[in-house]
Amino acid sequence: MAIYKKGADPVALRASAERITGHARECEAVKGEASRAVHALRGHWGGGDLDHLMNRWPPIEAQLTQFGTDLGKLAEALRRNAGDQDTTSGQGAGGVGPMGAPGSGLPFGPGSPSGPGGPASGDDE
Repeated sequence: MAIYKKGADPVALRASAERITGHARECEAVKGEASRAVHALRGHWGGGDLDHLMNRWPPIEAQLTQFGTDLGKLAEALRRNAGDQDTTSGQGAGGVGPMGAPGSGLPFGPGSPSGPGGPASGDDE
């Protein structure tokens, strides 16, 4: 795995976004199951302890909702960053190579107009 000091690997960003989206869905599913379990207690339990639990559930449910929403926003930001990186890198042209190697988008290096083997180098003659 490459370590990027600038920029990012858009494939890795998208893969992480997909995993995070899956966790957001799991959060929603857990919230729904927990809500059903909490509300099912009404017919099987009574008293102050049930009242305490029922009063505590709405804020916990809201926190789970917010957590799922935040995960979804994080995944979307990763997807947006991957798209931005694709654009910046010239649609995935191979990433940044050392000293303007092919795919770097830099105006020098092997094969570029001013680099070795390029038209301005005179190496073709």
